[in-house]
Amino acid sequence: MSSIAEIHVLCRLVLAMVCLVYPATSYSAEVPGAVIGMYEWSAQNLKVTHFRNGDPIPEAKTDDDWKKAAEKGTPAWCYYNNDPANASTYGVLYNWFAINDPRGISPVGWDIATREALQNLQTELGPKSGAKLKSRSAWAGGLPGSDERGFGALPAGVRYIGGLFHDLGKYTYFWTNSSKGVEAALYFSLGHKHDGVDSTETFSFLKKGVGMSVRCVRRVAYTSFSIAPKNLPNDGIMFIDNESVNRSGHYGSALTECKNGDILAFYTNVSGKIFQGHGIAGWSEYKRSTDGGKTWGNPVVVSYSRKVWDVNRVTGDSLPKGKSYIAAFVRSVITAPNGTLVAFLSRQLASNRDNYLGFKTPVYILSHDNGQTWTEPKEVDEIATAKEISLTNDDGASFVQDGVIYTVFIGGYGTGEYSFYASHDNGETFAKVSEGLFQHRKYKSNYYYMTAKALDDGRFIVYSYDLNDEYNLPYVISSDKGRTWSEVKTTYMAKRVRDAQMSEKIGNYYFMVGRSGSFGSDPMNLVLYASKNGIDWDNGQYLKKVQKTLDSYSAIEVVGKYDPKQAKKVLIQGSVGYGVGASVNVKHWWIDDVK
Repeated sequence: MSSIAEIHVLCRLVLAMVCLVYPATSYSAEVPGAVIGMYEWSAQNLKVTHFRNGDPIPEAKTDDDWKKAAEKGTPAWCYYNNDPANASTYGVLYNWFAINDPRGISPVGWDIATREALQNLQTELGPKSGAKLKSRSAWAGGLPGSDERGFGALPAGVRYIGGLFHDLGKYTYFWTNSSKGVEAALYFSLGHKHDGVDSTETFSFLKKGVGMSVRCVRRVAYTSFSIAPKNLPNDGIMFIDNESVNRSGHYGSALTECKNGDILAFYTNVSGKIFQGHGIAGWSEYKRSTDGGKTWGNPVVVSYSRKVWDVNRVTGDSLPKGKSYIAAFVRSVITAPNGTLVAFLSRQLASNRDNYLGFKTPVYILSHDNGQTWTEPKEVDEIATAKEISLTNDDGASFVQDGVIYTVFIGGYGTGEYSFYASHDNGETFAKVSEGLFQHRKYKSNYYYMTAKALDDGRFIVYSYDLNDEYNLPYVISSDKGRTWSEVKTTYMAKRVRDAQMSEKIGNYYFMVGRSGSFGSDPMNLVLYASKNGIDWDNGQYLKKVQKTLDSYSAIEVVGKYDPKQAKKVLIQGSVGYGVGASVNVKHWWIDDVK
């Protein structure tokens, strides 16, 4: 019998051979791409045999295996003609159930080809786009390809539901991630006798059990403009020095400009010891500026927040393992059309961090005197349960349009159940307009955070977040005041973004600020993006580098909007780590050279 050492050597040799045969099963390798318009397309057919989490994608080795996968609606892949030698040139064929599986088969930062990317491709390349996409060789007699964009399409053929392979050398078929009903999905194809791109939404050859090739896409940064405020990046202006008193301000950044021109900046005053970044022991406060942000007054405690904390008091040093005690803290403030201030508060008490029980439904308080006094709290929705709405919105998730306050809430941490509310009486009452904004998302449990605004064409946009892909920011759009919403789309963020907060339009630009992701290169930094249309964002720039701890929660506000004689500026408030855990100071950045 072989020795243990010999067995180990043999295992390593086998593993090395497997890696050589299946080089594309790794998601860490660079993916060669072809930039076409606003999208980068992978320049090779996908040939992964495992989902992104490491689970194997079932291989259909027989016609019967392939038919059963189609009948059951389960993922499957195969080599053309079941011959592994075809993989190195043509990749492998997948049924649609494989590409739509929530575990994902595209490399990190990429997605399966989308309807929008296909439309952009056809617009960019024109009526003879097929010839520009096809490789210069390998096609049967007919119209040659010029491959002028480096797409390198090869005639990889197709596999029908019954198991028949067809069209190798003549046609190639690519899935998109757009479904049409229960049985069909959108695809596009290239042929040896055609110089266009054939795409259709009929059911012909679109059954989801058909085997097709797969190309991935990602949005490239929108670089037709690039603004660079002259004073960025910098260390920011210290607003709250928590380090000197062993306090923190992890949650609760919120900004609003009052109708009289005063600016209120909210933050949390909490223990410097925070359980794994998410347990807050403290309350919310705010400061006021009466001179456009040049100077700030003394801290004012939000009385309801402090009252809840006093009832549930626990010191940071005595936080039980796995528990977090959070007072009612301000997460969002909006100025109503009549000048009333509406401050939304999240409430969490004695929650278990593993399942996030203990969240209560959000409440809000009103001020009719520019933040001098506040009312007792009201429930946002007296009927809804905490599972439906519990985490209140981030500061960028409320906006005013045509005299109405609109706001977004999420139910249950990690459930991703988004609901859209409106107030037609300046914040006195709120009513649900719609729900399930991101119901068609792939990763249901990993969509949270939010920001929302009205675009200058009248449409509403709500951004979310996907922990599995921090480069592609999910969003939905409504053209009917939030009653119905589009399918989930994504926009590419060159430096990633988490907890994105979007401003209204100032001059020619919208701004977005957030954390530069939690993983990969340069994480945890505050990053600022600009956009002309609120959807396509520039390359971004860091406000502050490098963060010491897991943080970078932020808020953004356009100030000077109520005084036509005053120049508008952008105020950004963000948390900057100073020690271990999530202990942070609060800093300000100003953008005052926007055109």
